[in-house]
Amino acid sequence: MCLGMKTTLAKRRPIRVLCSRVPTEVGRHVAVVMEQRRWRTGRRGHWSRLGGQRREDRAQVGDLGRMIGMSGEVKGDPHRIRGELSNLIYVDQPTGTGFSYSTDLRDLRFGEKGVADDLYDFLQAFFKKHPDLLENDFYITGESYAGHYIPAAAERVHRGNKEGSGLHINLKANPGIQYGAYADYALQMGIIGEHAHQAINKLVPACYAGAIPCIASYAVCNSIFTSILLLAGNVNYYDIRKQCEGSLCYDFSNMDKFLNDNSVRDALGVGNKKFVSCSPLVYEAMIADWMKNLEVGIPALVEEGIKVLIYAGEYDLICNWLGEWVNAMVWSGQQNFSEAPMLPFKINGKETGLLKSYGPLSFVKVYDSGHMVPMDQPEAALEMLKKWLEGAMTKTADDMMLADM
Repeated sequence: MCLGMKTTLAKRRPIRVLCSRVPTEVGRHVAVVMEQRRWRTGRRGHWSRLGGQRREDRAQVGDLGRMIGMSGEVKGDPHRIRGELSNLIYVDQPTGTGFSYSTDLRDLRFGEKGVADDLYDFLQAFFKKHPDLLENDFYITGESYAGHYIPAAAERVHRGNKEGSGLHINLKANPGIQYGAYADYALQMGIIGEHAHQAINKLVPACYAGAIPCIASYAVCNSIFTSILLLAGNVNYYDIRKQCEGSLCYDFSNMDKFLNDNSVRDALGVGNKKFVSCSPLVYEAMIADWMKNLEVGIPALVEEGIKVLIYAGEYDLICNWLGEWVNAMVWSGQQNFSEAPMLPFKINGKETGLLKSYGPLSFVKVYDSGHMVPMDQPEAALEMLKKWLEGAMTKTADDMMLADM
């Protein structure tokens, strides 16, 4: 479905936001999938719809083709995430990426406040259209740069609930830390040697300094990452086991062709709007946002018992598990979380990762996976999501501890 949405900052300029609602028979939850639009690739404004279905080009197109029926509704799912766990709402955002657009450049967003306000306004419009879903538990999910979008969106929904400024929604990353961990991860995984590790780490203090503006900070800190890539050669920084193919390190060209097919656009109800996989305009507009620490809004959420799950693939360099900020986040449970052991995360008796959990906060390192966990390990991703939605992450960790005693 497509919804016409008026943003908080531009009441007279309607923005068209594409959302696809995938209903469930169970109806216990509503999950909004934050489509990342700005991968850290040197490219601008990238789209990543349906990450769990990007296995091979032929499979991508086949899955999407089966999901889009003649009526324009979305059907079926190879991993049974829909219908089994939650209603899903896929949202193309920020405005100007995917099929979402505005005809006014004043609607271009330069930071997370504008993006979060747009999403909040969209959700208000969505729940007014679907009041039957309003009482369901509400979750926000995503990957990669959604580590910026999700905290900002969750904080905006939480604030709206507190202020009573709209319909009540049942809402149930630190870049400095990430950059500081790049050299350590590259050394540990054998991408660089000790000499290079020491040389690259000399760049970290300037990145941490915090006395330079966001855009300048991006340039300084980015030199850490680019130095590693220069030494690593043609490595896929989303999955260091692979080589980089093209500017995105993966070839998703068939997906673009498929989504711009006239019959597909008709089925999706987007009219003549061209699908935009990568938007240079959006990327450049939000360049200063890259170095902002969005973790600061999360403590208030976990303090009120709102569940937060952070996950990382074992072979992901760009968002590697060593650089996850969860241990450093200041909240009342910080010490207990930091001291919690990393326990085996098992599916059907097989260890598929490591889990750390305390209270509403959980972290999972997923084995044999790169940046896109749902694509690389769909079964593990499904089980992880299922346990999180059911509030079983902490219970799983407790059971593992008892089993080891």
